[in-house]
Amino acid sequence: MTLEEIFKKRGWSDADIAALAPSWTPKMRADLEAAYGEVDTERTALKARDEDWQRRLDTEWQPRVTAEEKKAQTLQLEVANLREQLKIAKDYGYLTPEAEAKAEQAVEAAAAKANAASASAYDPKAHPTWDDVKKFGNAEALAIARANNIAQEYRYLTGKELFEYETQIDGQTVRGMEALLMEQQRTAPTQRLDFFASKKFDFDGKRAEKAAQRQKEHDDAIRREEAERVRGEMAAQYGNPNMRLARPSLHPVVPPKPASGKQPWEVSKGELKNARITRALQIEANKGAA
Repeated sequence: MTLEEIFKKRGWSDADIAALAPSWTPKMRADLEAAYGEVDTERTALKARDEDWQRRLDTEWQPRVTAEEKKAQTLQLEVANLREQLKIAKDYGYLTPEAEAKAEQAVEAAAAKANAASASAYDPKAHPTWDDVKKFGNAEALAIARANNIAQEYRYLTGKELFEYETQIDGQTVRGMEALLMEQQRTAPTQRLDFFASKKFDFDGKRAEKAAQRQKEHDDAIRREEAERVRGEMAAQYGNPNMRLARPSLHPVVPPKPASGKQPWEVSKGELKNARITRALQIEANKGAA
């Protein structure tokens, strides 16, 4: 059975399966499908054995249990009857010390026989049922889902594939999920595999770093958007250079004042007219002198 069929059987939607499929490496897919196949085969065998047990319970063991229970109940009643008869005999002084000792030994022997009969009766609760098999199958499916979550979280938080992780165990190089599982079984056998992986790879710390990075990117994006908005508003309002707000020139070039001490815009029209007439007369006088 393929991973898609497994998760489909567990109630996953096609969209969820399609979203997870890219994270399944060929090695991971092969290992998980093989593991599920073994579980399914064992579950089928256990189901057949459960059905055989049920048949035997109905046709062989239950009648035998009923007979054993009746036998044990009869023996218990006999022991209670003997104890009561012995008590009466002792109270009325019918027994000599030797006879009383023998009678007590006989009662204890009968009690031991009754207890043995009760203990030997078949107890159905001591044998696994089909519910136990279903619980085992569900536990295996949950283990597969957790293994898949570990691989995805490792890739999301580290940017690497879990199969790249390797370690030395008994002189051999073991990789990926197999290495992680063997380490957990040897160093923390009572701890859940996902808790072990989270502590080993510091998932909490990496999640915090990831959250901080996302927050920084979010804040930077807001600042960029605000700057773009302000620049857009300024461009829309002051796009014409003549309409921009006044500011000091970055490269000021101020021509020196003329000899008269005034800039052209500081001279009146009359002064400009007189200056032109004066220059014209000087030019004519210079021509006559020549």
